[in-house]
Amino acid sequence: MSLHNEPGTNKPDPDAAETLDAVVLLPAKRKGPVLITPAEFFRGIADNHPGGVQGLVFLGANGQPCDHLLNTRGVDHGPWAAEKAKDRKPAYMTMAAFKPGEVSRFKGRAVANVVALRGFWVAIEGSSEKFNKPGGEAGGYADAKSVMLAVAAFGRAVPGLVPNYLVLTGSGGVHLHYVLSEPISAAEWLPRAKTLVVLAATHGFKIDAQCTTDAARIMRAPGSLHQKTGVEVLAYRWKDEPYTQEDWDRVTGHEPGTDTAPDVSALRPGRKYDLSVNGDVLPPHKEFSYLRAAEKCGAMRKAADRNGQDTPYPVWVLALRTAALSIEGREFAHEISCRHADYDKAGTDEKLDSLTGGPPGCDAWGTAYGAGGPCDSCELRGKIKNPAVQLGTVVDVTPPGSVAVLEPDAVAEWVVELNHRFALVRHGSKLVIVDFHTPSMTGRGVVLGLGFLDVAAFRQMLNGRFPPVAKPNEKPRALADAWLAHPGRRQYAGLVYAPGEALPSDILNLWQGFAVAPVVGDVTLWLEVLAALVPKESERVYVLRWLAWKIQNPGGVPDTLLIFKGAKGTGKNSLFDPLILLFGRHAMLADDPELIAGRFTWHLMTLSFAVLDEAVFIQDPRQADRIKSRVTAKTMQYEQKGMDPVQGVNRCAYVMLTNHEYVWQATNDERRAVVLEVGEALRGNLEFWGRYHAWAEGPGPAALLHYLQGVNLTGFNPRQIPKGEALRKQVEQTALRVPATAWWHQCLTEGAIRYRDGMDRVIYLNDGGETEVDRAALRMSYEQSAAGRTRSHTEWPTVARKLSEWAGPDGVRKVRARVGIVREWRDAFPPLPVLRAAFTAATSVQLFD
Repeated sequence: MSLHNEPGTNKPDPDAAETLDAVVLLPAKRKGPVLITPAEFFRGIADNHPGGVQGLVFLGANGQPCDHLLNTRGVDHGPWAAEKAKDRKPAYMTMAAFKPGEVSRFKGRAVANVVALRGFWVAIEGSSEKFNKPGGEAGGYADAKSVMLAVAAFGRAVPGLVPNYLVLTGSGGVHLHYVLSEPISAAEWLPRAKTLVVLAATHGFKIDAQCTTDAARIMRAPGSLHQKTGVEVLAYRWKDEPYTQEDWDRVTGHEPGTDTAPDVSALRPGRKYDLSVNGDVLPPHKEFSYLRAAEKCGAMRKAADRNGQDTPYPVWVLALRTAALSIEGREFAHEISCRHADYDKAGTDEKLDSLTGGPPGCDAWGTAYGAGGPCDSCELRGKIKNPAVQLGTVVDVTPPGSVAVLEPDAVAEWVVELNHRFALVRHGSKLVIVDFHTPSMTGRGVVLGLGFLDVAAFRQMLNGRFPPVAKPNEKPRALADAWLAHPGRRQYAGLVYAPGEALPSDILNLWQGFAVAPVVGDVTLWLEVLAALVPKESERVYVLRWLAWKIQNPGGVPDTLLIFKGAKGTGKNSLFDPLILLFGRHAMLADDPELIAGRFTWHLMTLSFAVLDEAVFIQDPRQADRIKSRVTAKTMQYEQKGMDPVQGVNRCAYVMLTNHEYVWQATNDERRAVVLEVGEALRGNLEFWGRYHAWAEGPGPAALLHYLQGVNLTGFNPRQIPKGEALRKQVEQTALRVPATAWWHQCLTEGAIRYRDGMDRVIYLNDGGETEVDRAALRMSYEQSAAGRTRSHTEWPTVARKLSEWAGPDGVRKVRARVGIVREWRDAFPPLPVLRAAFTAATSVQLFD
């Protein structure tokens, strides 16, 4: 009888509990697993910690489990989670409670943000597909029945260690959940989780060690469906009473107060596990070099010889895992194994992904080679336990500005306290202090964020404070100086602003996330404002998707900016108030062009969104050019007063709000500016604006963030801008600021070319045929016009070439005309309607009779 349904079904097997009773060969007095509802399971494992939140995790747009739904309202976790997980394909649950302010929909589920945990878990693989692959038997079992037999054997080997819940994953695997009566901290939890892994390894129970020791791990949620088989994930209750912390320590043999696993030699004579070194038990290890270790370790050196040719299969697997974990990395693992009989790139990548644990120890290498192998004659045999870690560890020789390599236990408590708030960072050629608790005022009050101090100011800030002295007669040292000299201080090699990007650990990311967590809510009022301001549907859809694109790509630039132009009181600012609030410290409302186009631009380095309120650049050509560059630049120089300029990536998207008629130097091929003439439907509607501002200052930003994160952007490209009448007017006004364009526009509007050669002359342009114009008269008309007398006027040869371009496809013909007794050259212009149409097509300037 199968523990699961047939593939393609998702209803519980009515005989599942009976099957489990039959398979779990435990003492007769022990109660067998009983099928329960998902709500009962979720209620049983809930942390219920007042300072933390739990939730569910679903697949994001990238196909990875990264979309978090958190129980932030504190409702009964059992029914809430059961309802949200029901029939989802797939759904996962967070086992830990996380800091509410640090975890949100798409970020923050990290070990550093774990508040508390209320139990332990074990994942056992039971997929026949994975088991039948080469080496698959080392990581799991052939099927669900084999898994349950292994669970039963482990239960008999460790009396009293019975899981509170058992979950059938839908693919043959099994998860065991051991629940505590009270939540414990991550620091208390980790050594106990390690102890559980050691017990499993001692008794040959094949579990996923990384899963069991990962406090931020997610597990399959009962009531959901497995994405490959379509089978429902089922939960069983096995043990009613949760474990007290004392009971857990007694059953597992854990010694409270230690951060490593206990001595389990009594459970397996002749074998001890030291988790700080023996990486084949647990993955934590120092950074190491395979090549450096292989210089002294014959087993590792021989495994890499001849690129794996004739290497025994077990040795090859150990070499693969060790090389992939080394600083040489996965490419090196392929290099040293590419001539092995079982090698192919895709299959080897799959094998590497399936291997767990840290670099193997001496025992593992010796067993893999067998009798007569290099380990038998190794001069270090018995002196070391793990060749990769102990022979290949990379020594920390990094200069100031990089994270110091130091064991956590060696860092004093006062250093840890300062590290929580401060860090030393390289900034250009200088070192500065980052204060992560710098207060700033936002639309939602004072918030603590990231700020900078020079070292002298840092010393003044901590002046009069001293760290504890190690010896009674030791002279106290200033706290700032002691921290700066301590090797365990928090420090970074550099800083960047990279929203949503994974960075090396020694690089400080200035992105602090959105200021609010996304919450499902009503955004009707905001959509009404958008509809009132942008009445044309095609333009409104573009604006909505442009804003959604920026929310979903906070580190990207759309290469375009939105310009909202219209009367006061229409709601232009109000539309963007909640967006500024949700971006928090990464948004700015600027009313001075110098803030954007000036020399000192450090404040722009950490911006993702900027609203320019009447910050019009058109009066200063240099500023106009700079804002155009800001819109599309990929990188920028960021400079702060008194500091070296640094190169950084431009992440900011811009919106301009203005009452002016002329705001942008637009051309016919405009690609940056989306100019919109705003509607006035809500102007003066005080009742509506009262409701809107209450929404914007309350739940609005969180609801809008959730809404924009969910907007479908398929096929949307922010660079494909709508070109409406408002943009055409900007093109027209730009064109008419060119003296030659303005002069010819006047001529075509009047239908006449005027000049003076001692008396006023007029040459009328014919409607039905060509008009011959004396070249000298044409030039005098331009140079005598008001446009021609400006300082910025264009020289005549250039104007003459422009006239030919504006005359249409046939251009201006040159003809010889008899004047009196002489013949002179004249320019023959096409009929006036042709001239007007060609001019409008070339400049977008409309002409009226």
